[in-house]
Amino acid sequence: MKTNLWKVLAFGLSTLTLLSCDKEDELSTMGDNLTKDATAETCDVIDFNQYETGFITQVTSMNGIGPVAVYNKARNAEGNLLEENKAMIFDTHAPTGDDDDLYTGEGSDNGALLQKALIINEPALTIPDDNAKGGTMTLDFSAIGTVTLQSMKVVDIDEYENDSYVRLYNAAGTELYAVKLKNLGNNTVQDVNLGNTAGVTKMIVTLAGTEGYVGSGAIDDIRFCKNETTTTPTTPPTEEEVYGCTRTQGYWKNHASGKKYDSTWGGMQNEMFYGSGMTYLKLMETAPKGGNAYVMLAHQYIAAKLNMKVASSPAEVDEAYEKATAYFAAMKDGKYLNTLQTPYVTVSRDQLVKWAELLDKYNNGLLGPAHCN
Repeated sequence: MKTNLWKVLAFGLSTLTLLSCDKEDELSTMGDNLTKDATAETCDVIDFNQYETGFITQVTSMNGIGPVAVYNKARNAEGNLLEENKAMIFDTHAPTGDDDDLYTGEGSDNGALLQKALIINEPALTIPDDNAKGGTMTLDFSAIGTVTLQSMKVVDIDEYENDSYVRLYNAAGTELYAVKLKNLGNNTVQDVNLGNTAGVTKMIVTLAGTEGYVGSGAIDDIRFCKNETTTTPTTPPTEEEVYGCTRTQGYWKNHASGKKYDSTWGGMQNEMFYGSGMTYLKLMETAPKGGNAYVMLAHQYIAAKLNMKVASSPAEVDEAYEKATAYFAAMKDGKYLNTLQTPYVTVSRDQLVKWAELLDKYNNGLLGPAHCN
């Protein structure tokens, strides 16, 4: 989620940068050639191969650009992210634990494509063993300034890990780019296009699924260019430009179609909302008869989801939003557990009302960024 919001910086990408004569051929075997930002002088790859297997807190690129801080949080059986750093170097040619699904060595379908990679380790273990419950991997480039992120490789996103993303942020916490990972199955390696996104200081990889708490996998070969120059605003940004502003659920309901359409919806108004049996917009238009807390929470949740696209959000809002997401997405045997007709299967009504009230404060500008004028 976002913690601050600056205007997205745009950088033009242009010429190819060669790292050095002895590295040129090595890099070209990794796929498409590295491209260079117009304001960048140095491009490189983080491939983790210079490190021994074990816990790690920072890395450098193949040619020593760094440090890049690494902080991986493991998710526990209750769905909570643990604070302890569980960033671990894993050898995909010699898997440990029960992680044969991360093997990419000789004889695999990927033919020794990778070797060392980064994982979220199991909370209770000290040997390399990726956490089956998933979590987040954060790479912080701020110590070297800003970078243009080009691509990366991701290993072993299983079919049930269908809510896994890579998100890129600038120094203000603005989300610059997001891409959903393909759930291709065991031992697969996918190339992830990061859009040649400039002005990045932080990359967060979320490994998760919509059914239960899942999300094993590994990342590798992060290709980037170091930005040597930045654009300085001629005038200080306003508070709204920094943090954004929020709107109520009534605004979003009334601006989902027609002449008043707000493009922030992005077509989401016509998508089905979890187990409600309704589209996002239809549910927004549905009154919470009898005090149905599913509907009450859904109204504020949908508004918060839209507001978070254009505004920052404080940690307590992020937490309520994530728990509400888990509530709506809870499934068993392929069916949603919580519906309009059975709204209190996994969470009490009182808790749903508390989440709705907190998100309502956020949407009304009483918690976090101000309300839009």
